[in-house]
Amino acid sequence: MKIEKQFRLLCMVLLCGTCLWAQDSTPSADAQLAAGNQKSEREASPRTFFGQPFAGHWTFTSEFSYGQEYDDNVFSSSQIRLSDLVSRISARFTAAVQKKHLRMQIHYYPDYVVYKKYSDRDALSNRLAGQMDYSLSGRTDLTWTIDGARAPGYTGSPVQLLTFGPLVLPVFDPSALQSNTTILNADTGINLTHRFSARDTVSVNMQAATVHFTPANGVPLSTLFSQDSFSGTGTVRWDNEFVPKHKLGLEIGNSYFGFLNPSTHSFYQYVKLRYSQTFGRGFQISAGAGPSRQEAQANPFSGQTKNQSTGYAADFSFSKASERQNIGITYTHGSQLGLTQGSLASDGAALSFMRRFGRKWHTDGSFGYSRSQSQFALLLANNSSYSASGEIGYQARPDLDFTAGYSYMNEMIEQSLPALQDFDRNVYRLGVHYTFQWLTSR
Repeated sequence: MKIEKQFRLLCMVLLCGTCLWAQDSTPSADAQLAAGNQKSEREASPRTFFGQPFAGHWTFTSEFSYGQEYDDNVFSSSQIRLSDLVSRISARFTAAVQKKHLRMQIHYYPDYVVYKKYSDRDALSNRLAGQMDYSLSGRTDLTWTIDGARAPGYTGSPVQLLTFGPLVLPVFDPSALQSNTTILNADTGINLTHRFSARDTVSVNMQAATVHFTPANGVPLSTLFSQDSFSGTGTVRWDNEFVPKHKLGLEIGNSYFGFLNPSTHSFYQYVKLRYSQTFGRGFQISAGAGPSRQEAQANPFSGQTKNQSTGYAADFSFSKASERQNIGITYTHGSQLGLTQGSLASDGAALSFMRRFGRKWHTDGSFGYSRSQSQFALLLANNSSYSASGEIGYQARPDLDFTAGYSYMNEMIEQSLPALQDFDRNVYRLGVHYTFQWLTSR
């Protein structure tokens, strides 16, 4: 059965890859996504997360979607697979503006799912995301980001915005799929970048996140899991452009992770030597690696003693942005807060692409993998999850789009525990999207 699942996943990834490299004679109007912090990039037709251009006045964009989905495992169970037809109604409201020193974008997107047979699982999800860039001077930039969502775990978060170098791309996230749980998560970050010279740049970043779990559908939360998670991370990074378009750097980071009810606390530090390079037409590569140290505090509830361990931290990203396609690949190793209840993620990888071919057709797809460790009250459990998603669309008009897609999710638990079990899901979907925008006066 596992071989069949892996073969099915491989076939879908190869199919998406074929669509990606199909020849195209028409440039895409929505291909170039949000640019980075460099001043030259800020002036070169910047775009929001979703591809809309900034302007000197407020730009408002709305997108409405309706889709029909077939889910072959709505309860995320490995023993009794129950299927259902799901109607998904979603919207996105975006406001964006760019002034002389300020660039801002705010996105709000509600999502409502209706089950045909299991109507007690009908649910509304809400998400708010935003980013503000402010030029304090010709050499100093300040960036503030915020992202928050409230959603039942069983509805499945449609996408998560991940950063690949200069790109911000939507990737399907498998980590919010725990059944009978409502997840409230929020994170925010502040980044300050200063260019001392044409070659040397220093940036300071602070990030904070929290995840709160509550029961859903009358099923109480297990006492083995943490019900609240917190994290705080601070990093300092220096980059030197020793050769044009080639950079060497050093990054130092310190993180705190806290879990409550039951409680456990840990600290994580790392030092990375970094290298990045831009080349060709829109290619960018970045990598970092170095030693790390983790310290877990004693947990009197479980009897676990204080322990320390050393390891390594690493990350790698590759991106390509052009008029006709975007592609991003990323891998990370190191501790970070996971969305699965009371977990720390240790490894993550993702592939995402967007491509337009022909006059009307476009395609996008993603693949994600994560490995995490649940911080149990009595023991630790490792689990791995991966997902793949592909979609093809036909743009009948500039504001009207028809889509068809498929998603596959799989979560594997290494230990046999009553509170957790392996599961996989297949979701087939058809949808229609309508978009319109309008401008205000300056």
